[in-house]
Amino acid sequence: MDPAWREPERSLLSLDDEEGLAAELKAAGFADIRVFPRVHTFEVPSAIDLWRGMERSNVLLALMRMRLGEAIWAARSPEAVASLERELRRAGDRLSTKGLLGYGTKR
Repeated sequence: MDPAWREPERSLLSLDDEEGLAAELKAAGFADIRVFPRVHTFEVPSAIDLWRGMERSNVLLALMRMRLGEAIWAARSPEAVASLERELRRAGDRLSTKGLLGYGTKR
């Protein structure tokens, strides 16, 4: 990995936890708020398959690819695949993601 790259920082605006989402809903004027987390775990056949799927379906990656250009993207992709391979070895070829569904009554 390129040493010039920094690790991503957690955004204070992120709604990736139940309390944060509930607080945002409350601030928007909702009451009787309920937040339900849902974890989805899936098997990954290979890091390259995962990467190719992410390249096709992840809008943020598509925007990054357009911004960087094809030459830089092609040079960086092997690093991304290597990082995914390390993560998959650690996770046992299974990855999980969490989504939150929140709702309330508008006052």
